[in-house]
Amino acid sequence: MKYYRLFVSLERELAALEFDTSSKAEKRRQEIHQSLYRLQLFILNIPDATIRLLLLKRFIEKKRWRQIAEELNYSESHIYRLRTRALLALLPFVDEIKAEIDKKK
Repeated sequence: MKYYRLFVSLERELAALEFDTSSKAEKRRQEIHQSLYRLQLFILNIPDATIRLLLLKRFIEKKRWRQIAEELNYSESHIYRLRTRALLALLPFVDEIKAEIDKKK
């Protein structure tokens, strides 16, 4: 859950900066876009096709786990088992992003 919150907070921050025309806000928007782009690249390079698909649907398409289960014709219990594997696959990326955020504080 904390993984998803990290990316939701980035997207919320991006939305909050939408009408701020300062150079500081523009720089932050670029940083957020770069982080989200790196997330996509990271997901696309995950070797397990099922895990890659789950992560794309969750983080890029912003679908709920239940929705993903229905689309892929998986039971909810199975999708939650796969979710654990998917989130573990994301851990190195999340740690990298969190370290960058902490470094800027």
